[in-house]
Amino acid sequence: MEIRLTDTEAQTANKAYEKLGLANRLNILQEELGEAVAAVSHFRRGRLNAQSELAEELADVLVVIATLLPQFEPDIMYWVHAKFERLNDRLKKLETIAPQ
Repeated sequence: MEIRLTDTEAQTANKAYEKLGLANRLNILQEELGEAVAAVSHFRRGRLNAQSELAEELADVLVVIATLLPQFEPDIMYWVHAKFERLNDRLKKLETIAPQ
């Protein structure tokens, strides 16, 4: 899986940050994260159409994160790689202790 923005989407993300600013983008991120949390609850309870709802809310979060990249990109990518490395280490440990 790879998430890649088109050139137009990347330009729109940059423009959103430039025009709306950091405070706005952080407020919107907070709102979208809250909506994503609610969608996770609906999904876990088996609510009708919950998978589609959750996918939409996760997409909203990703879009807002994309608009924040101009401010945080070097740090975000450092931490993304570090977190995936840590996850990979945890998975390797599970493989060694899991019954075959």
